[in-house]
Amino acid sequence: MNLFETKVLSFINKGELLPVSSTIVVGVSGGVDSLALLYLLNRYAAEKSWQLVVAHVDHMFRGETSVQDAIFVQKQCEILGVQFAGTRIDLPSLIAETKGNGQHLAREKRYQFYEEVMVAFQAKQLVLGHHLDDQAETMLMHLVRGPAGLHNLGIRARRPFAGGALVRPFLVVSKEEIRDYAGKLGLMPREDESNAKDTYTRNRFRHKILPLLKEENDCFLAHLAQFQERGAEDDDYLQILASEAFLKIKITELNDGVSMDTTEFLLLPKPLQRRVIPLLLNYLVGRKPFHFSNKHIDGIITLLENKKPSATLYITDSCFAVKSFNQMFFLFDKPNQIAYAKEVEIPGVTVLPNRTAIEAVFSHVQEVGAPMLDQVMVPKAFLPLFVRNKQDGDKIAQLNLHGRKKVKKLFLEDKVAVHDRESWPVVLTKQNGYEEIIWVPGLAVAPLGEADTTPGEQLQLRFLTTFKGESRDDNSQ
Repeated sequence: MNLFETKVLSFINKGELLPVSSTIVVGVSGGVDSLALLYLLNRYAAEKSWQLVVAHVDHMFRGETSVQDAIFVQKQCEILGVQFAGTRIDLPSLIAETKGNGQHLAREKRYQFYEEVMVAFQAKQLVLGHHLDDQAETMLMHLVRGPAGLHNLGIRARRPFAGGALVRPFLVVSKEEIRDYAGKLGLMPREDESNAKDTYTRNRFRHKILPLLKEENDCFLAHLAQFQERGAEDDDYLQILASEAFLKIKITELNDGVSMDTTEFLLLPKPLQRRVIPLLLNYLVGRKPFHFSNKHIDGIITLLENKKPSATLYITDSCFAVKSFNQMFFLFDKPNQIAYAKEVEIPGVTVLPNRTAIEAVFSHVQEVGAPMLDQVMVPKAFLPLFVRNKQDGDKIAQLNLHGRKKVKKLFLEDKVAVHDRESWPVVLTKQNGYEEIIWVPGLAVAPLGEADTTPGEQLQLRFLTTFKGESRDDNSQ
């Protein structure tokens, strides 16, 4: 066993990257990295009881050259006695059809095939040949693009993939070490000429920036790898704390999303806040898939820090966040701001667009008590009644108050969620062509004069909320 193999196998053993007696899918392009990886794994396959399966994808970017790459990889498998699984994907046609990014589409289709091979061979490990230079390039590109947390700055040696794991045993060795190892084995890898072109961002970092940094410090790659490893360890610990904190936050299930009590959340340190938000968004994605990024996480935190009691942030076309006092709502439906106005069905149930309703029934009573905010007794003299959504300038007279109070102020005092305000119902009467609000369901009742104590039928209005939330069972998470 030479120094190169010792270093890689120690890395595998230390991180428990590849269990013994396991089926391993190895992504092999034919280049020096993946070919050296295949030969190293095969060299110790018998000792570790590894069953190797090579997966190769021809993206059809390079015509006959890529065909020869596939033939080369298949012959290498025959020499080693390793199973081969290959496919051809017409990426040029797919790019022309979708107008998508070629590199992104190639990666997406390649990993999709890897997953198919893992399923077909019941493998739990996918092994790829990324190395220290790849790690450095990735970290530098992420830093240049914008702020990134330690957890997603670089490449992990192991991460979940396709019900198993994606493993990168070469993250402990450099490109130069891999070339030296391949040379000593007498390997003749295929070369992808596109790797020499500076049209790709990664190639520009590889050819222009990384060499300068290596000149400054020949231990640069090792130092950067150590930084990534320690950062990943720190993040793993913080992620555990964030998961524990997330379970303590009160979350209420709604028909079209969830609401979160922000009291406990805002007491968390900022590093935990940044990790709890993705947990919450992933919780939502489980109900209705959508894509979110660091930009949305930062936006939500900014929204929570806003001193205004109410504010809205659109995360995607299908999901938006609403801050309302000490509640944060994450909703899938856009706010219902459709104006409505209709006569109250008497007797009957008048269903409203915001999923509430007004129930009107006649009741035999002897005496009418003080009105309740979610129900009210109305003298027949006020009929007919009408209901509409709140409008600018709406006011209602209130018991024991001189003048009228703005409905907008009621919303602020009772902390009505901002996304509910535009569709909130008001009930009014029209007497002699004059409109008078007599009831804002759940919030206020206007003085309706002396109660009618004459035995007989009285009209009772009730506010029905068909929109009911249910608190998350913390033990179920």
